Amino acid sequence: MLAALDLYVTALEPWPRVPFLGRALHAVALQLLRSADATLAQEVHTGDGPRPFSVCGPFVGDDERLAPRLVPATSYRLRISALTAPTAAALARALEPERRPVELALDEVIVRLERVEATTDTYEGLRDRYFPTGPVRRTIELTFLTPTSFHSGGKDVPLPLPELVFGSLLERWNAYAPFTLSPGVRDFARECVGIAHYDLKAWVVNVAGGRHAGFVGRCGYRVLRYDPYWTRALCLLADFAFYSGVGIKTGMGMGACRRSDLDRPVPDRAGEQA
Repeated sequence: MLAALDLYVTALEPWPRVPFLGRALHAVALQLLRSADATLAQEVHTGDGPRPFSVCGPFVGDDERLAPRLVPATSYRLRISALTAPTAAALARALEPERRPVELALDEVIVRLERVEATTDTYEGLRDRYFPTGPVRRTIELTFLTPTSFHSGGKDVPLPLPELVFGSLLERWNAYAPFTLSPGVRDFARECVGIAHYDLKAWVVNVAGGRHAGFVGRCGYRVLRYDPYWTRALCLLADFAFYSGVGIKTGMGMGACRRSDLDRPVPDRAGEQA
């Protein structure tokens, strides 16, 4: 079970300069989990490996811009995504109309929760979209909505290299999906996928007591040597990114990502059937 829960909120007071709110969003997600399933919340909080949820925001309404300020009576959107059925179920229970909180604390500001909208999918649904014979594209574009970075060799790598992006998605998929993809996906991305185009901006954030160099923007990837299995796996993982995020600290607001070549034209022969 995969779920992305969009929480639409309004600020009760102005906030002229909003810092990166990853830690506050992490606290909100744990608070909601705790209200529905305290045992699960503790397991999520103390467990090793990738978190079974990601968070991001606040965005300005339905736009994909992080809000630089909060203004009363303006709608903002927070997103909490779940990667497991228990996490999705607990969050859904916590956000039922009769039990969800009226207000949420975001660092220095209280916001009012106005409504919740959910987008759901399943691991099986994503698999069946491409395997065994679904249509695929050799050009894939990802839009990185919040600062994104990777950790390699003991340091941050703020670059959307194919093996880092698809390797991160592969790790999350194999951690939670009921069926795994071959670890060779990472090698295929390194050796057979190139960057076709990009429009990126550097963005340094302070989160969880650390300072991380990251990036936001769009990056297109092209399969240079087509192989049916590996190309289908890349397309599946690109769709999965909407729920999982990519890179480090997705549970604290970094690495929000979505596939963007399916809803807009992209360069470099996008849409070519493999």
